[in-house]
Amino acid sequence: MEQGCLGYWRWRRPWFSRDISTATCLDEVTIYDYLAREVATARSRFYIHARSPLNPADIQRAFSSLSFTDFMNWLVNDLAFNPQHPGEHINWWDEDKVIGLLTAAGFRTIYASRRGQSLFPPMTNVRLFDTTQPSNSLYVEAIK
Repeated sequence: MEQGCLGYWRWRRPWFSRDISTATCLDEVTIYDYLAREVATARSRFYIHARSPLNPADIQRAFSSLSFTDFMNWLVNDLAFNPQHPGEHINWWDEDKVIGLLTAAGFRTIYASRRGQSLFPPMTNVRLFDTTQPSNSLYVEAIK
């Protein structure tokens, strides 16, 4: 099962080759390492600038024992923006979280959208909008 899941992450493999620390082996990368890289870059054990790196066994244990929201919050616990490394991922998003925050901010019309399905015509052009990694994109639109 893990091999099939790794296929989804194949596009991210060059990151591990480029930013991998010298103390680790690229053959050791697991699905949990990919998840840590995407959600909590500084906690990736392969990241050269890692702070509080996680090992796959700890990630798997937390994933198995926590609710989805608690698990994702556990991954990003204590992470903050680092101006020396602005590309680090420090948070997670899903439709429920975004919709909850938009509601709290006073938006009244909120809906989950999809690639190419915006009510704003320029965003429906999939050749121009969100061309980098649409399979990892989250689409929520709101009107205040």
